[in-house]
Formats: sequence, structure tokens, C-alpha cells
Amino acid sequence: MEKFWKKIIEFVFGEGTEIVFPRFFISKKNQVTLFHLRRQDRDFSVIAKFYVWGNGMREWRILQKAYKAGLNVPAPMELIRVRNEADKPGVVFSRLTDADLDDENLDEIESCPGYILFTEYIPGISFRDLKGETVNLPVDKLALWMADFHNLFKIPGKQGTMLKGDVMMPNFLLHGETGEVFGIDFEEAIRGNEIIDISDILTSLMLLRKKLPGRSPEIACDFIRNYRSKNPISLDPGELKNLIIHNLERRILFTPSRKSVLTGLIAHMENEGRDLISACLK
Repeated sequence: MEKFWKKIIEFVFGEGTEIVFPRFFISKKNQVTLFHLRRQDRDFSVIAKFYVWGNGMREWRILQKAYKAGLNVPAPMELIRVRNEADKPGVVFSRLTDADLDDENLDEIESCPGYILFTEYIPGISFRDLKGETVNLPVDKLALWMADFHNLFKIPGKQGTMLKGDVMMPNFLLHGETGEVFGIDFEEAIRGNEIIDISDILTSLMLLRKKLPGRSPEIACDFIRNYRSKNPISLDPGELKNLIIHNLERRILFTPSRKSVLTGLIAHMENEGRDLISACLK
């Protein structure tokens, strides 16, 4: 594997580029690696995502459009196709050209393994790791980022937008130097109604309650109000409540160790969720 990555790094960044050290991240679907590199006495860091599962082409196109529009996302650097060819020994690498990537209809880009996406490394801390009862959680910046993302991918005359998809808290970073919010990981992006992303984010924010006791209603309202200041869509309190309950029920299946906390939140949402969300929409 070391020779494989050395060959790819030199293919992308030029001969003589050294891998100072790699750091492998835990990923349920793909191989994600932070590479600290050195070339001609210049040190720099990049993220490489090797798609075992997921849509590398779609993520690349989304990053391109978002980055060019000024949204806080990692700068896309290269998308490489890795494949075996019968008449050539070993693994063959190729860059995807503009023609390969020029597909505005993101919905029709099919999932395909065998791509490696290189992006800028964003130094910072994930929302999941923001700890402490008194931490100033930048929910307003998170909401404004999400509204900007949804607005960017709207199609005139059509309902909905491109959803980010995986909006778990590890996929939002607080930049270590600027304090700005960055979104990462767009492989599960899909077109749909904004309320899906909103309900998923609110569910994740509710689960920060263990770290931020008693602040869940305030956090939810901060998010909804800031989001709607830039994307003033209509939200149905009953539908949003039901989606959050559904998300919490699914979490029990994947994290049974948190069942008591999750069932408590479900009961809270069933009894008071509609009124709480209605208050946030005023």
C-alpha cells in the first residue's frame, strides 16, 4: 500500500514529492487519509479519499461549484481514476478532464468505485468534538452555511434543492484560525426537500444535549431562525417533528448503548416537539 500511495502522490503532485507521514481516518465506507507532504522544501497537507463506495464524481462536481461560489468547503484539487487494464501491467491512473466532469445534471451521475479525490486540508475541530457546557457553539454560522448550500443548488422552477446528505456533526468543521464553519463530505448528496437536511441537523444538535445541558430548544431555534433568514422556506412543525422522531428511532438501531437517552428525547419530541418548533417559526 505504501508503494501504491507513493506512486499516486507523485502522479498528482510531481516526482520527488515525499510523504512525510500519513494519518488514516475512520470511515464506514471509504478510505480517507490525511497526507503531510514535502516537495522542494515546501511542506503542505492534503486529504485523499479513495472511494470503495460512494459517488466520487458527484462529490467532485459539488465541491467545484461550491468552492467557485465562495462557500466554505475544501478546495478540490484532483479527481483521479484508478483502474486495471488487460494490456498494461499494474494499476493505471488517469486525471479526469473537464469534458469528463462537465455534467450539470448532478442527479444522473452514477455511483462508481475506483476514484481518488484530493482536496485541501482544513485545520480545525469538528462540531462533534466541541465540548463543554459553556462552549459558544456557532449554530448561527452552521445554519447560514446550510442555507447558502441549499440556495446554491436550487433549480429555477423546481421544488427542493441538492441536499448535503450526511449532516452528522463530524462533517462540519470550525476552522482553527478563522473560526468559520466549513462543510465536508458530500458523497451522499441527493436532490430533495430542504426539510430533510434540516431535520437531520436538528437531530444531531439535540444529541449534543449531553454536552450542553438544557440548551437543546435554544440551539434548535437559533438554527431555524438563522437558516430561514437566508432561505425563508415554509416549514411544517408537525412534519419536522415527525422527521426528528424518525431520526431518533433510527439512531437507537445503530447506537443501542444510547437507547435510554434517545427514548427520552423521543418522548420529549412527541409531547412538546410541535409547540417548540412552532415557537421557533414565529
